[in-house]
Amino acid sequence: LIRWMQKGYSTSTIPSTYPEQSFTAKPRQGLIIQKSEVLDGIHDNNICIINALSQEQHTGVGGRTYGRPGRVKNSDNVPTNELINPETNEFFPAAVIADRFRSVGAQSSARVLTYCGGGIAASATAFLLTMLGHTNVGLYDNSLSEWAIDESLPMEIGD
Repeated sequence: LIRWMQKGYSTSTIPSTYPEQSFTAKPRQGLIIQKSEVLDGIHDNNICIINALSQEQHTGVGGRTYGRPGRVKNSDNVPTNELINPETNEFFPAAVIADRFRSVGAQSSARVLTYCGGGIAASATAFLLTMLGHTNVGLYDNSLSEWAIDESLPMEIGD
């Protein structure tokens, strides 16, 4: 919406009406994951776990925390907000985003799991990975809102 308005396209507050339609969702197996898969992924070299939050949240030195500061153990950081051009509010070109994911090993991993604070930023990360051709992506939608409050689950802080 921000980019739409920046380009001067029209907007309206008048409610839209569309013909009634029917939609049947077909959830993709393995797309939404539970903490048990993330826990297993921590010890699996074929799985790349990506934290979509800011670097300061990832390292545990600042920003919002979700119970405990830091990140899921053995996870890498690709902040979603760094994949968006701040001048245009559009995602950077695919090659730039692919390089960021490649730098943490996502493109060469058999499976990539994404998380953040509550699944929102991680959804964009999962979407981008899929758009780049990665076919085995899992979104931990409970993310740190669930993980960080469970003292039995491993977290790390620092670089």
